[in-house]
Amino acid sequence: MGALLRAQAEIRSRFAAESRVRPVSRGAARRRSGRGLMPLGFGTHEWAQALETAINASSEYRNAAASWGVGFNGNLLLAFERGGALEQGLYLLLKLERGRCLAAEFVPGPSRPEAGFTLRAPYPIWREILNGKTLAASAILTGSMRVEGNMIALLKHAGAHRSLIHCVSSLDTRFPGP
Repeated sequence: MGALLRAQAEIRSRFAAESRVRPVSRGAARRRSGRGLMPLGFGTHEWAQALETAINASSEYRNAAASWGVGFNGNLLLAFERGGALEQGLYLLLKLERGRCLAAEFVPGPSRPEAGFTLRAPYPIWREILNGKTLAASAILTGSMRVEGNMIALLKHAGAHRSLIHCVSSLDTRFPGP
C-alpha cells in the first residue's frame, strides 16, 4: 500500500501544485499513517499513470502474469461503456507483457487494433467490480461483461487478471456519480 500511495503522490506532483496537499482520507491508508491523498479522478491521465505504477509495483501481479503476453498479444482494452453516471464511454488501453505494464492510457474509442483482448461492460458493472462487490469472472459468466479475444488464453491466466483487477481496485479513486 505504501508503494501505491507514493506512486499516486509522484503522479500528482507532476501535474498540479495543489495536488501536494494531503487531506485525511478513508481506508487502509488512513489507518497506516493517519493521513492520505486526495482520490484521483476516474478517467483522467493521472489515474491511468497511477494504475501503471501500481501494476508495476505489484509483485503479486508480476508473479501471476510472468507468462502473459508471451507468444501472443497481451494488450488489454478495458471498455467502460456509458451507463449510470458515465455519459460517454471510456476506454483504457493497458500494454501488458511478462508481468509488467508498459503503458496505460485512456484512448479515444473502442476500436484499437493493438489490443489483443477487450473486456467490455457498462460502467455500473465495472464500478461494482472495482468496488469489490462483483467478481469479473462472475460478470463474464452472467453475460454482464463481454470478452473479445482468445478466451482460452484469458482463462489460462485467470490469476493474472484477478491480480490486475486488484491493482485497479486498490487505487484511491473518485468515481463519477453517487
